[in-house]
Amino acid sequence: MSAGPQASRVFDPNSWSAEERQECNDLLGVLRRLASLFNEATEDAQEAAHMELGRWVVHKNLGLYLGFVLLRCENEPALVRKAAAVVLKTYNADKMNSSVWQALVENIPTMLSYPTTVITDLFPSIVCNLARRNKCSGFADVISIIFHHLSHPNTDIVANSVATLSKLCEDTAQYMNKEQIQTLVSKVVELLGNPHDEVRYYSLECLAALWSESAEKEPVNMASFIPNILRYFSDPVPKIRAKAHRLVVVLTERKFACLLPLLDDIVRLMLASLQDTDESIAMEACEFWPVIIEWQPNILRSNLPTLVPLLLSRMLYKGDEAALMEEDMEDKKQSRGHGRQMDAEFCVDDSATGWSLRKGAALSLDSLAVSFQGDILPYALPRIAQMINITTAEWQMVEAGILGIGAIASGCGRNLLPNYKDISCLLLQSLTHKHPSIRKISCWSLSRIYDLVLENAEAEGPEKHFKLVLEALLRTCRDPVPLVQISCFCSLAILFEDSNLKEEFLKPFLETIIEVLHESILSSQDTVIPHFCDAIGTLADRINLPTSVGTAFVRPLMEKLRAVPAEPMKAYILDCLTSLTVSLKDLSQDFAFPLFNSCCALLDAKKTNRRFFEEEELAASSLDYILSVLETFPSSVQLLCSNTHILDVLRLHYFQNVPSLVQSVLAIFGTVARSAFPILLPFVSELIPLVMRCYSLEHLPVTANLFWCMAEIAAKFQAGMRPFIPLILPPAIEALGNTTRKINKITGENVVVCLCHMGLYIPEIGLQLTSYLPKICLCLQISKEDESELGSNVLGLLNMVNTNPQILNTSSICEFLGLAVIPLPAQSRDAFQTTLQTLKANHFTQQWNSVIASLPPIVQRSLSTLYVGLVP
Repeated sequence: MSAGPQASRVFDPNSWSAEERQECNDLLGVLRRLASLFNEATEDAQEAAHMELGRWVVHKNLGLYLGFVLLRCENEPALVRKAAAVVLKTYNADKMNSSVWQALVENIPTMLSYPTTVITDLFPSIVCNLARRNKCSGFADVISIIFHHLSHPNTDIVANSVATLSKLCEDTAQYMNKEQIQTLVSKVVELLGNPHDEVRYYSLECLAALWSESAEKEPVNMASFIPNILRYFSDPVPKIRAKAHRLVVVLTERKFACLLPLLDDIVRLMLASLQDTDESIAMEACEFWPVIIEWQPNILRSNLPTLVPLLLSRMLYKGDEAALMEEDMEDKKQSRGHGRQMDAEFCVDDSATGWSLRKGAALSLDSLAVSFQGDILPYALPRIAQMINITTAEWQMVEAGILGIGAIASGCGRNLLPNYKDISCLLLQSLTHKHPSIRKISCWSLSRIYDLVLENAEAEGPEKHFKLVLEALLRTCRDPVPLVQISCFCSLAILFEDSNLKEEFLKPFLETIIEVLHESILSSQDTVIPHFCDAIGTLADRINLPTSVGTAFVRPLMEKLRAVPAEPMKAYILDCLTSLTVSLKDLSQDFAFPLFNSCCALLDAKKTNRRFFEEEELAASSLDYILSVLETFPSSVQLLCSNTHILDVLRLHYFQNVPSLVQSVLAIFGTVARSAFPILLPFVSELIPLVMRCYSLEHLPVTANLFWCMAEIAAKFQAGMRPFIPLILPPAIEALGNTTRKINKITGENVVVCLCHMGLYIPEIGLQLTSYLPKICLCLQISKEDESELGSNVLGLLNMVNTNPQILNTSSICEFLGLAVIPLPAQSRDAFQTTLQTLKANHFTQQWNSVIASLPPIVQRSLSTLYVGLVP
């Protein structure tokens, strides 16, 4: 199929105006100049190139000119045409002239039959972009062209077509209807027997995308196709075998019932695949076990004697991976480069390959331990004992055995108590092993048995084994290898955060802990910064630190903050200083105020740098620090904000479509409103509409802070809020009454507080809240606000009821009376008494006794004890 008449006409420069031809030449010149940037892989280079496009980004004919350069300028260098393709794949297809869009669609056959070049890989993304036009209204046109090429005699074109179809399924499956999915699945299944490797591979990828994204719509009897997919477990091409495994995992996760008739065969095949010499296959097999455990773990019980030792055997560093680890450990003794950070769940370093077989095997073993607990120990412990007792020359085996201990420890829990002393002694000894990989993994495995350590400390006293554990970790903080230090600091942070750790356990060691962490700040390489900051911050969050911490931690951290160039590193240090500021309170004022000013200056300097805010880390940490200082020093808020123009910066520049940042800024505005409202007053009329634009049930934390901010403004602005009721009340009512989406407790409570604060001065809003009074009363009853705050909220509700008593009816009066169980200050309790007496005398005279009789006993007791003359 060749390009249609529409394409020939649209992309013919002879049919353009002279102005259009000149514009196209101008754009071509820009693309030639920027070709090198567009062809760099880094996001920075790509963004710089797009910014250089300037006015072209919004030009009405951009799609036309890009299509012309890509499809008609064969004499241009490939990199220039690739630049056009890069822009075209991200260009909003909805902005294209319909004739340009149609012309590009007609050129899909040209793209599918294009010889392999640097441009070819971009064609599937361009086709998907075209299909997404008008919420995928162009899907049918695009898919029909691709289907036509699936039967092309040229197998390379068929492969290109299936690759494009795979991308289309991945990007648009959620928009497809049942008929489209059924047609696609049937068509793709026909291609599974194709001799062309790429066709088979992308066919499986299509099915994985369809069944992953559209499981609820999938009307096809998938069980009939599963045997065909299992055939590819033995395909000669490794990536096809891996893709077949991936597809079975997806089906297990999404359509478990379809696999039940074949589950025994699948388990047998996955056990065999776990031993595959190709690690990509074994990695896919590792993904299978946690998914099965989520559905029916007992299916695997009979396989535990085989599965557990197999998983342990796949935890070893192998070949090049082991050599790389050795080299990496040695290099880190000498260099000060940016090392790899620890994996959050399994504390093995993130190597260049990212997720690895050993991590997958450890995660699977952890899932088995969580599910089967002590039942896996007869199959795990003997094998682990063999691994750790062999010759020390084979450090990989010892290291894997210690990793195995950590993998089973959390799930097995107290089932390990009989082995606790042996395990803990082994791990403590391993902290001094000559090989750094073993010292590193021992830190992590130790963190996995902290429940047992602390239980032992509770029984025997912290001065015994707990002391040995903590002192061993503190010694390891001084390890010469940064990757070992990182693991140790991670382990310490987990210990400090453990809910079972009592403050009195730590107090005898606090001086030593501070000394060791202080040394680490001074001597550690930059790669270790995030991890000792995490340990210090977690300690500060947990206990009240002594004044010596100001000297030991704050000054060197401030020096590090100035010295390190990388923004993520600065963010870690700022987070740590935030915890220290809150922990030290008034003692932190000397450093807190200058650092507050520095954070304000940073946000001001970066206010026009959109990328700074999109990358979040340092922006979020700066905002969090500003907020922590404002909350810690409420009497100084006016001074702090007056000495900077931070409020202007936040008001004018913070809406960067980054929800986490918006959430922090709303908290800052609310805090300023509470402590120093006069400095908000000059622009509060502009601020309220700006804040209300952030309302979204898609981002509940933002919405929660929004209503908290409005509540604080309302408490100070009082009747001045009246002009803004039409902006605030409809979203508040929607949030309270939303039944299609679960509104979290904090959001609901903040909405109620906002309404009560406004009701205190604008009681007529109560007329619009009749059907929501039960929910408002319930939120007040379960609120964790202090007595004074709660009393103020209740006064707002009472004012609405007193002004509009008709908003109470026989179904809501019971919830309203339930407020009697709330401990209220005297003023609020007296006001509640007066309101109830008025309701009894004037509005519920006939029903009062029956209403009281229907109340729960606890409410009746509160009414009779705290309030006079209300209970018969």
